[in-house]
Amino acid sequence: MIRRLNEHIDYLPSDDKNGPCPKIVIFHGEEATLLLDVSTNKERLDEVLSFIKEKDYPSLRYVALTHFHDDHTSNLMYLDDDIEILCSKNTARYLSRKSTLVEKDEDFDLGNYTIRLILVPSLHAKGCLDVLADSYLFVGDSLYYRQSGSSYYYNHEIAYEMLRKYEGIDFKTSISAHDQNDESKEEVISFLKRLEQAPVTKIIP
Repeated sequence: MIRRLNEHIDYLPSDDKNGPCPKIVIFHGEEATLLLDVSTNKERLDEVLSFIKEKDYPSLRYVALTHFHDDHTSNLMYLDDDIEILCSKNTARYLSRKSTLVEKDEDFDLGNYTIRLILVPSLHAKGCLDVLADSYLFVGDSLYYRQSGSSYYYNHEIAYEMLRKYEGIDFKTSISAHDQNDESKEEVISFLKRLEQAPVTKIIP
């Protein structure tokens, strides 16, 4: 069931019971609607598209991708070609369709409602993109470790870069792609400070 966060933001919660299946976030202004990630299950995407029509939101014109992993991008194949895909240069390398590169942090106007696209360093994947909307920061998987099996990989340099980046973003609440519990900025900064001081397990190439 799609949940409303405020008058401009709705989201379909994650459902990871049968494998990774992240949130799909819906942002709308007066002129356009944008999705953040498209998940993997086509039924979930169909639910979101039907919801946009039922609510009489402006047409879906944009999809922003947090990163290149399949569970966030697989449903792109079901979207019309005229929908503009916004992503980092690294994410674009993994896509089979044309995209618009986000090469720096930038405001994005949906019609009297502006969100901010923010490129962030991450241990989880290269080329991550967060979205700041009102006081909410949608972080995708940016704050997760890089994982292989039961092992987690991180290094101090990237953790330091993450800490400095997130300290400079003006948000109150972070919302991740898979977790059900949101975190305050203070909790995010505390986590990154602990991570920066943790022993190095493996340096990420």
